[in-house]
Amino acid sequence: MNLVFAAFGNREHFPNAIKAAKERSGCNVHVVSNIPSISEGSVLCSPSMLHCKSDKLINTWYLTHIKWFILLWYCKKYNVEFPVYAPDWDTLVMHNVDGLLSSIKDYDIMHVFEPEQHVTSAAVVIRSLDILEEYCKFVDNWGDEPFEYEDYSDMSAWRVLIRTKPLKIVNLGEERDGGVFDSNIFLGKDVYEHDGVGKKVFFIDGKPHFKRLSDGKLLKAYCLHCWGVYKNRTGELMSKAGLRA
Repeated sequence: MNLVFAAFGNREHFPNAIKAAKERSGCNVHVVSNIPSISEGSVLCSPSMLHCKSDKLINTWYLTHIKWFILLWYCKKYNVEFPVYAPDWDTLVMHNVDGLLSSIKDYDIMHVFEPEQHVTSAAVVIRSLDILEEYCKFVDNWGDEPFEYEDYSDMSAWRVLIRTKPLKIVNLGEERDGGVFDSNIFLGKDVYEHDGVGKKVFFIDGKPHFKRLSDGKLLKAYCLHCWGVYKNRTGELMSKAGLRA
């Protein structure tokens, strides 16, 4: 499966995510960014190459959406084969997920869902280019009509799109083959053991795991979404995994 990191802006810890994915994910890793030479073989992209016109996205929410427009531009220009796994730039993929993700067939989008269908962007797999185009078209035409979410972020857009379109959804937050995809390292205090900051990460043979409170079972953490200030711990996590940051 193709894994594409698409990011724009100053991303200090982005190289850690790239290195982890290249060494552990088992996927074909692509990197497209506005940061020159961030990774060997990366593709340079600038906002002038993109088409993102909605006034709702100016300033506050622009950077949350730009990832998807970069992804669309890159996949079309370089004929990237779908499905595409598109994790956020602050997500460490430290297990081989290629076989698992490739084995799931009947879906349009795979997301990590939190309670009440809160969508997160740590693990998103898009089945076809048409769906990505549908998302970008939806964002471009985001109108003034009221809707049930409080902001105009990319995750709100995905939630609206998922609820209004006949799309087949797979929840990657559910246990699969003894593991789960992390939505946000700070969430899940009632489900997994925490260390006082976020989910406690147990490393077994250099691979991260979470401990489920209900039965004490260690589940593979296929990815770690190092949201917010937890980004500062990516170097520590890389070291514990036996990866040089």
